[in-house]
Formats: sequence, C-alpha cells, structure tokens
Amino acid sequence: MKKKATIFFIFLLVSSLVAQESKKQTAANQEIAAGQTPANIPITEIPTRADEAHLALNKIREILKPVPAIIAIEKHLPVVLDSLQTLRPDSLFEQLNSMPLRRLQNLQREWSITLKRLDEVGESLSTRSRALGEQTKLLQSMAREWKATAAAIDTVELPQPIRERVTATIVEIDTLQARLDDRIKALLVYQNRISKQQIAINELLDLINDAEAELRTQLFVRDSPPLLEAFQTIPDSLHLGDYLKESWDNFSRTMSNFTRANKNAMNVHLFLFVLLLAVMLYFNKRNKQQKLFNEDDNVLRASAFFISRPFSAALLVSLFLSIWLYPNATVTIGELLIIIFLIALLRLMSGVIVPERRKAVYVLAALYVFAFIHNNVVGFLLLQRVLLMAITLATIGLLIWVIRSAYPLKNKEIRPWPGLLFRLMPIAVLFLIISLVANFIGSVTLAHVITVGIIKSIMVAVLLYTIARVLDGLTILMIRKRASKGLQVVRTYEHQMEHWAVIAIHLIAFLIWVRATLRGFRLLQPLQEWFANILATQWAFGTVVVSVENIFDFFLTLVLTMVLTRLARVFLDLEVFPRVRLPRGIPGAISMVVRYTIVAVGIFLAVSSLGLDLGKFGLLAGAMGVGLGFGLQNVIANFVSGLILAFERPIQVGDKVEVGNVLGNVKQIGVRSSTIKTFDGSEVIVPNADFISQQVTNWTLSDARQRIKLPVKVAFDSDPEQILEILLKIAEEHPGALTDPAPVATFNGFGDYFLDFTLYFWVSENIFQYKTEVAIKVHRSLKEAGIDKPRPQQDLYLRMIDSLDKLQKSQD
Repeated sequence: MKKKATIFFIFLLVSSLVAQESKKQTAANQEIAAGQTPANIPITEIPTRADEAHLALNKIREILKPVPAIIAIEKHLPVVLDSLQTLRPDSLFEQLNSMPLRRLQNLQREWSITLKRLDEVGESLSTRSRALGEQTKLLQSMAREWKATAAAIDTVELPQPIRERVTATIVEIDTLQARLDDRIKALLVYQNRISKQQIAINELLDLINDAEAELRTQLFVRDSPPLLEAFQTIPDSLHLGDYLKESWDNFSRTMSNFTRANKNAMNVHLFLFVLLLAVMLYFNKRNKQQKLFNEDDNVLRASAFFISRPFSAALLVSLFLSIWLYPNATVTIGELLIIIFLIALLRLMSGVIVPERRKAVYVLAALYVFAFIHNNVVGFLLLQRVLLMAITLATIGLLIWVIRSAYPLKNKEIRPWPGLLFRLMPIAVLFLIISLVANFIGSVTLAHVITVGIIKSIMVAVLLYTIARVLDGLTILMIRKRASKGLQVVRTYEHQMEHWAVIAIHLIAFLIWVRATLRGFRLLQPLQEWFANILATQWAFGTVVVSVENIFDFFLTLVLTMVLTRLARVFLDLEVFPRVRLPRGIPGAISMVVRYTIVAVGIFLAVSSLGLDLGKFGLLAGAMGVGLGFGLQNVIANFVSGLILAFERPIQVGDKVEVGNVLGNVKQIGVRSSTIKTFDGSEVIVPNADFISQQVTNWTLSDARQRIKLPVKVAFDSDPEQILEILLKIAEEHPGALTDPAPVATFNGFGDYFLDFTLYFWVSENIFQYKTEVAIKVHRSLKEAGIDKPRPQQDLYLRMIDSLDKLQKSQD
C-alpha cells in the first residue's frame, strides 16, 4: 500500500512540474507573438554571449554558402523556362483538336516528364528556402536580444570595448540578415517562375487529355475521304522531303527530351546490362569447362539455350527491365525499344522457335519496322494510308500462312503461349480485313488502331515469350547449379521452387502482354478508369465506410501473410536452426513466436486495410471477448497451453511421451493440439491442455537413454552365480547396450519352482529391437549352458491307517 501511495505522489509531482513548464512556455510564446521586448543580456555575460553569437553566425554563414546543385539550377533554369515557353506557343493549343491520337500521346508523355522535372527542381528550391527561413528566425531572435541589450546599456557606464563589442555584434547580425533576405528573395523569384510554368503545363495536359478523350469517341467516324477520292485530290507538289524532315525533327526532339529526363535511369540501365553480361559470360565459360551443371540434366540443357549467346541474352533481359526503369517513356520510345529487342530476339530465336516458324518471325519483325516508320511519318496522310494498307495486306498473308502451316500441329502438345497465339490468329485475320475496309472507306484512325495494335500485340507476345524462356532457364540454372546445392532449402524444395518460379515469370509476362495489347488498341485507359470506379465503390454501415479496394487489400494482405508465414517457417527450420547451436526446444519456440508475430501483424494490417478504426470497437471487442471466453474456453485453454509448451518446453517434437493410455513419439505441436504417433502406426490428436493438466511421462525429456528390464527365470537347481555371469556377459557384449550406466544383473530370490533373476541395461535408441535381441541371446546362452527352464512340480504323500486293516479282516 505504501508503495502505491509513493508512486501516486511521484505521479502528482511530475504532473505539476510538467504543467508549470507548459504554462511558462505558453506565456513565453504569447510574449513573442505580442511583440514584447525580450530581456536583455546581463552585463557580466556580454563577452561570453558575444563569442557564442559569433560562432552561431559563422554556422549560418556556412549554411548560406552556395550549394552546387542550387547553383546549377539557377544557371540553367532561366534558359529552360524560356525554352519551355518557346515549345509551348499559342498555336499549340489551337492544334490539339486536329492532332492524331499518337501525337497527343507523345505530347502528354513529354510534358508529363517536363512537369516532373520542374516539380523536382521546385522541391529543391523550396527545401533550400525553408532551411534559410529557419536561419532567418534565429537571426531575428538574436537581433531583438542584442538590440534590447544595446538600449539597456545606454544609461549605464561601461568600458568602451564592451559597448563596441555589442555594436559590432548587432552590425554583424544585420549584415548577415540582409544577405539572407536577398538570397531568399532570389529563390522565391525562381520558385514563382517555376510555379507559373507548372500551372501552364497542367492546363496543357488537361487540354491534351480532353483532346484524347474526344478522339476516342470518334474512333468509328470517317475522318478522311475514301481512298480513291484521296488519290484524285493529290496536289501537284507532295513536298515529301518536308514531311520527312518534320518527322525526323519530331523524332530527334523526342529522343533528346527522353535522354535529358532519364540520364540517371539510363546509367542504372547500363550498369544492369554490364552486370548481366558479366553473369552470362561467366555461365558461358563454366559451360565450356563442363562445370556449370550435370551433363545428364536434359531439362536444364534445353532451358539453358541462351548460354551460348551471352550478349544477346543480357541485352534481352536488361531491355525487359526498361518497363520499370522508364515508366514515363513516350509511345515512340517504347516502339524503338521493341525494335532494339528484335536484335536480341533474332539471335536467340534458334533456342525458342522451331525452324518452320522463324521465317514468320523475320517477316513480322520487318512489318513492325514498317509500322514504326508509318507511325512516325508526319503530315502526308495519303502516304500513311497507302503504307498502312500494304502493311495490313502483308500481315493478313503472314497470319494465313502461319495458320495453314500450324494446322497439323493442333492436336499435338504445344506450349501455352504459342497455343494462345494460334487460337487468336483467325480472329486477328478477321479484324485485319475490317481494317482494310475501314482504310478504304476513310476510317483511317480505326484502321490504324486495328493493324498497328495487332502487329504490336503479336510482336510483344513473341518477345515476352522469348524473355520468359530465358528467365526460366536462368532461374532453373541458378536453382540446379552445383553451388546452390549447399542450401538445404534448395535440396528439399528444388522442384517446387522451379515450378512456382516458372509460373510467376510467365504470369508476369502474360500480364505485361495484356497491358501492352490493351494499350495498343487504346483500351487501357478506359479499362483503368472503369476498374478504378469499381475499386472506389463504397458501402456505409453507420460510421463505418468499406470500399471494394479495402476488401481487395484485406484478402491480399491475408494471402501474403500466409505465404510469408510458411516461408519464414521453412527458412528457419532448414537454414537457420541447423547452422546455429541452440538449447533443446529453443528452435521450436522461436519458430512459433515468429509465426505468431507474422500472423498477428498480418491480421492487424488486414483489418486496418478495411478502413476500420479499431479504437471504436474497444467496447464491442471487450463484450465479444467475454462471450468468446465462455464459449471457447476449451479452445483458449488449449491455445494458452500451447504457448506454455513452447516456452516451458516440457515436451518437444520427437520426444517419446506417455499421456494417459497413449504412448508414442511427438510428431507435431500445434496451436490447439499436438500429434502423437503411436508405435502401432496410428496418429493420436491430443489437446495441448492435457499436457498441462494431466500427468505426462516423457521418456526423453532430459536424456534419450532408457533402461530395459528383462526378467529371467530358471530351474530351481541352477547355479545362481553362473546365471549372473551369463546375463552380464550378454548385456556387455551387445553393441546397443550402453557402458555408462553399466549393465546390472540381480538375483531376486526363490520362487515356488524357479530362481528369479533380472537383467538391467541402458540403451539410447531402438528399445524394442535391442530388448528382443538380448532376450534371444539369453535364451540361446542358457540353453547352450545346459540350464533348464523351470517346470511346475507337485508332491503326493500317502498315509496308511489302521481302520483299513480292520475293514479287510471283517470282510474275511
């Protein structure tokens, strides 16, 4: 009671001190806010405080020194802002509604990149302004303090050096304050100019988005005259050179903007390519030395076809990473990257595509290059239409040839990707015919979307299939590599790891192909908006609001929690615990705690992802806890018992235990119950509470050694010393019997018709086998020594009586 009173008193004392300090701080803040003059510096402290102020001002000067990054921004920013103004003339806003969709998409990406760069520059300037602003507040506080001190010493007689020291400090503060103000004003001017450009670019992006939406609604509208009429209205001068020059200028500008905006990403990309190339060259060298994998592994030999082409394989995989390295790349840049992909594809095609299909891939690559040229020809619509029609006809012929040549293979087993393409090719031919008709009658935009979309979709599918096959081989190679065999988790789950890794690679490739196809047919953005609207759907239950996105996050979090829990258990059991020496039972306890922690955190995150405020459910949770406590008391008791078993460790997996009438080895200790495998092969589920509440016999708790008791009975006339000698010799010579403790043979005494002996010996394993072997040896040795087994004996005693003689005489 005294202890509680002392703690309560200390709590009140601390609370009062905190309250007083808070009041003092509040009063000080109010004085500063009201503009009251702060207290002046005591006269005796002026020299010391002046030295401190000088040091503080030197630190501010260090902060005020020019920063190289800010200097570079200020040097190039005016030129950049002026060039942006030039690139965004008033005529651009008027031309948006007449631009093709492709040009609008490129503009949208280019200006989005520019806006992102301006945001980064603006954030850098803003961070610098905030840092200097903090120093301004400090200088203002110092200035008020020193000016108050100067006013106070005017009426006091002081040595002249002290007065000069105060005046010099004030001048130093004011001078530094003026420099700081000028620097902040300059930064604010740049920030203001950047802000104006950001507003203008955002307006332009809004107009571009509106123009794109308008063009999508007019996809099925005739936007050009029929092809025959277009030929009849050809002007005398086509100015083809001017159109090509304009196209080249646009392409050059796009490449220049992309290079400037992605310098860091391109450096990372180059580093990744060099790293992958080094890995591929290493694999190629090891393969030539026949030290990479077992030559009898036919699956790996087929999957590692890329090893002989290290440069192409590294180029293909590194280009695959461009999807994440350049998320804001324009459509033109994306198509150019695919063309570079083709270089590596054609080199690796022999290991992926059968010889009968390689010609089709060559033709498809050529068609894609022509489609790229068609997409980037500016201005001359008739040339675009003619080239588009030629590409469409060539694609129809190519697909029909592939369908006819692949028809005999329809009943044979083929891989999923080629099978999917073959099934979709007839549909693609039908849409290409629609594209021809649309181009002929004047729906050029529709024809362009269909033809280019189909070519790009097939080309991307072939590329992704090749990349997936290369990644499959690389993954299998890393798993089956001799060096990886040192990991227990690899040896145990080798085939499962390969299976799920291949599924994951092909799933990711398939999703990328679906996204590229939808984007090529201009369906990606509408579907994204539709999906976003579905995710935003909400339901209100009183003050609780739940959306589809929250439900999706809830189930995704639970799935990831389950996967992470299993991975953590496997990794700990196979890789960590075998390499670390821990006391008996500690690994199981650590594994259980880690799994329970992951599950608890996962459930908490899952419930939080629903958007529920857990604090509002405190009363409800308490009431439910009471109800669950009564209704599920057995379950809770078993759960708590499981925790006690984990930390107290009276039993462990592998122990030989006896609970009630159940005897066997502990196979598993779970959350609610444990599994005991009996010696007759059955598995008994025992609640954890039984291990806590009942008497449990653990034969291997602290020691795996067990004593075997073998009773021996021999004939009554046997020599006891000889029997003891035989029993001890048999136990000592048996390889399974332990020498410490040593075997012991005892003569227990006399039975009705036998001599009673017992042989005791200790074993650490195979108790039933060793007991049987020793018993057989005892029987054989006693028999060889001529010692009889005991037999029951009965003695019959007869007594003659006189009455029998008298009876015989009377009869005579």
